[in-house]
Amino acid sequence: MARMLALVGLSPEDTGELPVTPLAQEWHLWPCNLHAWSIWCRLQTQWRVGGMGSITGLDYTAVWATLEGLAVRKRREVFGVLQEMERAALEVWREREQQQQTSSR
Repeated sequence: MARMLALVGLSPEDTGELPVTPLAQEWHLWPCNLHAWSIWCRLQTQWRVGGMGSITGLDYTAVWATLEGLAVRKRREVFGVLQEMERAALEVWREREQQQQTSSR
């Protein structure tokens, strides 16, 4: 866990009192994706939520403002990577939502 935190510039002490839940499976971040991952982590408060409380996607205005504010080079390329991450997150959340609906029946 410490190694994964270090990849995004954190140490175990940075988690404070938050409980650390082990991942279901180990994952690796390729060095070429570290920059996009660090931006992705900054954007986690920028999700749009629909009328029924479901997450619809990232607020692209906030994404572009973040990219500009951080003076990110190759913004379009990084934006594309962020969109791929967004699609993957939305897919996982929808699958979990479907599983919860199925199990509550």
